[in-house]
Amino acid sequence: MNETKKILGFITAAGLLIAGCGTPIEPPPEEEGFPQPENTVALSFTIDASGRPGFYVNEGLEWKGSFTYDKATRLLTYSADWAGGNGPYAPLYDDGPWDKGGHEPKGAVAGDNKFGITAFLPKQTEALEIKYGAQIPAGPNCGNSGGCWIWKGSDGSVTIPAGSTTPVTAAGLMLDPDGTNDLRLTLDTNNLGGTFELPAGTKPQVKGTFSDWSPEETYDDGTHGDATASDGIYTYTLSLNAIRRLKLASGANAEFIWVVGGVDYKDGSAGELNGVKAFVKGATGDFVEKTVAVLDSNQNTYVAIP
Repeated sequence: MNETKKILGFITAAGLLIAGCGTPIEPPPEEEGFPQPENTVALSFTIDASGRPGFYVNEGLEWKGSFTYDKATRLLTYSADWAGGNGPYAPLYDDGPWDKGGHEPKGAVAGDNKFGITAFLPKQTEALEIKYGAQIPAGPNCGNSGGCWIWKGSDGSVTIPAGSTTPVTAAGLMLDPDGTNDLRLTLDTNNLGGTFELPAGTKPQVKGTFSDWSPEETYDDGTHGDATASDGIYTYTLSLNAIRRLKLASGANAEFIWVVGGVDYKDGSAGELNGVKAFVKGATGDFVEKTVAVLDSNQNTYVAIP
């Protein structure tokens, strides 16, 4: 009987000792989500950049549209004139869903190179159409002070019904994957079309889908793929550009417009072809000249990537 009491006492003491070491170990609680403001509609938007792993960071892409965005409250305010192009617009994140501590739509996975945002619009008394697109803000991947437009085609659009608080998912964007094809563009300023002339002391620039329409530097000094220095033929080589190092996927159209003296090099509304050449280099081999044409849809000059 005494031995039984000793054993029970030992077990009881051990239990107290364990209890005294702290509460039982449990999985850490999930991080609390952002509390949705009352009487608001949750609007979600995502850009799929999984084909360009590691290229973008949080706030490196933006949802731009007929609204402004407040980071502290995560509220959208309607602005018919797109806030004059000045924003602030909604930055995108790859940090997990907004209801579990991140900024992305519910069900999103942090770190998958899909960048999103869920923002909140006050409930509307009348139906409201929100138009939108996407851009890269000025910074390491965009040389434009006002951002680089990357949306494809006509503006996106969603309509918020009057009095509704039902969540809305806006159609997103999938960015072309990093490919294996390099691009070289040249402009012969000795053979410019129309009344174009290159002002003394200036260099032409080129912008296109490969640079997210950020004007980029070109060369006539025998570097960066330029064949002969000071011959009036300016060269841009994608893989040698200081800002953009993505290559192009086969099957894509590389659209572009040259800029001469600060003016888009166009014949009316269409990209000018005089003096313009394009060359494509695959994963192996040399640069091969390809046909430059004008797209029917938007009148940009382009070259098809084989």
